[in-house]
Amino acid sequence: MTEYKFSNKKIASGMNLVCPGCSEDIEQADIEAFMRCPYCNRKFIHSNELEDFILAPVVNRWVSQHCDLKHETPQGFGFRVGR
Repeated sequence: MTEYKFSNKKIASGMNLVCPGCSEDIEQADIEAFMRCPYCNRKFIHSNELEDFILAPVVNRWVSQHCDLKHETPQGFGFRVGR
């Protein structure tokens, strides 16, 4: 199983994936559709870690639009729907 490394040195909005093949920083949008490194064409093996990296911006945007984070959160949940 491939273990991916991440960095946050280039973009302020989140993290970048470090390609295991060429060590280039890759943004989420670069691999969202093709699952290959745009620099060395290495194919990324699907994993939960990689899926979280790709889906994180979508989930964060949804949570910020649909959840009331000021209320107390239920035990076991990271947020609570407030509407």
